[in-house]
Amino acid sequence: MRQTFLTAGAAQWLVDRGAATVGVEPCTPDPLYAGVYELGWTKQDTPNPPAWPAHNILLGNGVLIIEGLTNLERIRGRRVRFAALPALIPGLSGFPVRAVAWLDPA
Repeated sequence: MRQTFLTAGAAQWLVDRGAATVGVEPCTPDPLYAGVYELGWTKQDTPNPPAWPAHNILLGNGVLIIEGLTNLERIRGRRVRFAALPALIPGLSGFPVRAVAWLDPA
């Protein structure tokens, strides 16, 4: 299975440069197939720590992750404004959002 993903080094690079939010097209910024089927990251006693390194680095440094974005080819190479509009339900650590982008007039 092929999937683009962030390495731990790439996640740290984003943190070091002050990223506040990272949006990705796949359902996770980590290598899902390898994490589940090769490294056993879904098992409680995995012998291959640390599990989900991009998640841990980004979220551990207060960087939000928006996963599962679609139609990114429509804005490729263009300067846009972006909003992720979640439902306001207290106490959740994640929730589907309405992700919208529009052309930046500047």
